[in-house]
Amino acid sequence: MMKKILADCISMAKERVRLSIKLAEQGRDFSIIDTQLRNAKQKFEGLEKEVKELQEHVQELKQQAREKLMDAKKKADIGYQDDLEKVLTTRGIWEDFKDAPSSIDELDNEIHRMQARAESMFQVDEKVVHDFEKRQREIEHLEQRLNETEAKRQTHQADITEIKRQWLEPLTELIQLINTKFSYFFSTLQCCGEVSLNVPENSEDYEKYGVSIKVKFRDDENLRELTAHHQSGGERSVSTVLYMMALQELTKCPFRCVDEINQGMDPNNERRIFQLVVETVCKLSASQYFLLTPKLLPDLEYDKNITVLCVYNGEEMMIEHNQWKMKDFIKRRAAIKI
Repeated sequence: MMKKILADCISMAKERVRLSIKLAEQGRDFSIIDTQLRNAKQKFEGLEKEVKELQEHVQELKQQAREKLMDAKKKADIGYQDDLEKVLTTRGIWEDFKDAPSSIDELDNEIHRMQARAESMFQVDEKVVHDFEKRQREIEHLEQRLNETEAKRQTHQADITEIKRQWLEPLTELIQLINTKFSYFFSTLQCCGEVSLNVPENSEDYEKYGVSIKVKFRDDENLRELTAHHQSGGERSVSTVLYMMALQELTKCPFRCVDEINQGMDPNNERRIFQLVVETVCKLSASQYFLLTPKLLPDLEYDKNITVLCVYNGEEMMIEHNQWKMKDFIKRRAAIKI
């Protein structure tokens, strides 16, 4: 029987080590994903800036092209009428244009003839036309670059959204688990408390994400955020201890060591917290728990699984440790009570 229990203990210890390694790997993966998210955000901001510069450049080139076109029309004495019929009527060719041939070959011949006629009638500045065509090619090239950059931006935005989902969903689930434990611990003290994820208005501003802790210690109060202004020092100590215990409930480790958590608490809160710690750490599957403190309240309730160790040695001790006699001390203490 003892051999089987020992084998089970070894198996459970191996499983605990395996889960600890898995937790460490998940923490490392979370750090990598968080770094990738920040890098993707910086790259996205750079692409947005480049797109904006390209758009401004395109608008500038379009404006220059329009100015060149207006200059070319002015020099060619074409006029500024928007109505084609009025323009052709002014030139005396509306009737010829209205009766233009219907076949493509005849239409091409007519176009060539009209171009030859126009060239013989007007003096065209070839430099202006050349500048216009050059600007037009530049606009087409920039529009193509703009489309490519916009496609890249959309791809990076999709990557950022996916990375954010992979990071935010597990974080939200973890906060919910912490809130469940934290609320339960507060309810055992006849108080209220909750933990939530603080998401900024701009959800892309990841530096402003945080954990919000709200508590209520009296029935006539509302839940208020835990700050140095709203709660007393003892209330803040109780809230901090319960939050730490809620975090500890979600992690598995062989033992935990806590130093002087009861300092600064009033006797009522100290007694409640101690009782809650006892109930939490004395469960069968709990980790070993070391509580270090220079003093404890009298008449605390202890569990059978608790071991109390007193240190009888130190620089400030009045007598040597080997002169302590525990039986005499207990007898003297009992006599004082009577």
